[in-house]
Amino acid sequence: MKKLNILLAVFLVLVMVFSVSLSVLALAVDPEPGPEPGPGPEPGPGPEPEPDPPTKGNNGFGNGDQDAPGNSGGHNNAENANPQREYPGKSQH
Repeated sequence: MKKLNILLAVFLVLVMVFSVSLSVLALAVDPEPGPEPGPGPEPGPGPEPEPDPPTKGNNGFGNGDQDAPGNSGGHNNAENANPQREYPGKSQH
């Protein structure tokens, strides 16, 4: 029985030495180069363009005369009011 234990111990020591030597060899050997990396993904669409700034001002009445040089022609009754003319909303008091 003692002989069997000694043989088993020697066998285990040999297996451990063999596995350690294989581990050292595996770490020491350079791996073969892998495949070349392919092209990356296609770039997506760029950022959305910013909208153009408005070309006219907005005075809240839809006639856009805030930026107009001078008056806005016949488009704004408040600017083009004629004091002699009777407008439907003009007060007579």
